[in-house]
Amino acid sequence: MIIRWITGLGLALALGMGAAVSISAQEATPEASPVAVAEDLTLPVSLVPWVVTDQMSPAAGQCTVEAVSTDAVADELIALEPRETAAVTENLIVAIEAQGPADQATIDGVLATLTQFWACNNAGNRPAMVAVFTAQGIADLYAIDLEQSDAELRANVASALTPGDPRPAEEISGIDGIVSIVALSDGRIAALVLNTDPRIAGGDQVLDLVIFIEEGGQYRIDSFIGDPFDQTPGYGIEK
Repeated sequence: MIIRWITGLGLALALGMGAAVSISAQEATPEASPVAVAEDLTLPVSLVPWVVTDQMSPAAGQCTVEAVSTDAVADELIALEPRETAAVTENLIVAIEAQGPADQATIDGVLATLTQFWACNNAGNRPAMVAVFTAQGIADLYAIDLEQSDAELRANVASALTPGDPRPAEEISGIDGIVSIVALSDGRIAALVLNTDPRIAGGDQVLDLVIFIEEGGQYRIDSFIGDPFDQTPGYGIEK
């Protein structure tokens, strides 16, 4: 059962203190707490960590962050040095060095950012959605080649961040579980986010690694690694 297998991965990450974490499948039974899920998507939805449950879909009305300028994003990306590809283990899965579980204040900040991410995505408001990202996080999310010409980069940013319409009910994306939130040795925070988007991977449930950096009290997404365990064919990291 996929949820049981993924929970095993999350527990392995949470317990990987002070060493490179190579996460493999383990059998574990999740202890899911009861969670209220809003049937009316106009109502606020509150994310809860550690729970694998019914989909929790932040509504478009919860997208309250101020949209960014596409020109400003392009300027930041032009000035950005390309980051090295994420390190992988001999089994071709992403390896990160964790220190231990995040504290409650950090968890709250991460959940607030994820709420904005998903709410603005459901609103079709991409310039607002990426306001909770660093420039590197935007490059990761949209696979933007930082070595292309300035003109090409500006055109690609403008295309990627073109606002769309709010999603219809049958295309709402949501979070199915936040399996683990841990502190990394480099000072950033990593979260394993189980989620479903009808427009991605054929609507299959996927697991993403989202890495945050704290800036002025806000946790911004600094890296987005789709399918770090290579479990979904045709999506994210491929062996």
